[in-house]
Amino acid sequence: MPVIDIDFQPRNGRRLNVVLGAVLFALVLHAGWRVGVLQRELEEITSRQSARPAPRTRTMPAAEAARLDQQYQTARAIISDLQIPWNGLFAGIEQASSGYSDAELLSVQPDPRKGSVGLSGEARDFPAMLAFMSRLESAGTLRGVHLVSHGIRPDGPRAYAFKLSARWETAP
Repeated sequence: MPVIDIDFQPRNGRRLNVVLGAVLFALVLHAGWRVGVLQRELEEITSRQSARPAPRTRTMPAAEAARLDQQYQTARAIISDLQIPWNGLFAGIEQASSGYSDAELLSVQPDPRKGSVGLSGEARDFPAMLAFMSRLESAGTLRGVHLVSHGIRPDGPRAYAFKLSARWETAP
């Protein structure tokens, strides 16, 4: 039987190594050249940008700035007023005045920034006015309800006009 010579490693691989090395060397040279070109382009762009004048910013006249600031403050006040628990205040006032026909409220003037409420109304007589004041205080929403002014009106079924003031806790 004849002898079979199996060679798993060809002997002509040296030529392939030289070709691959040359290709790799050419790629490295090309990458180096490209980096140099890109650096020169970057320097050129940077020098052009530094030679340009700075972009102009629009300055606002003082009157317009003051007007915008005032509008901003007004908007903040409105947002603050919208976040106040108005339902609690009005529910407490309604609770105090429901089912009580001897006194009526004519106006409610809340001032949440000061934490106070001004109330004006009419009552049948002085004891009815005092009873209404104690009902407001016992409703729980208002504290320190006190009489600011009152007067006697000769006309109509409700003879006493009054103005009250109270502290209002705005915390929910």
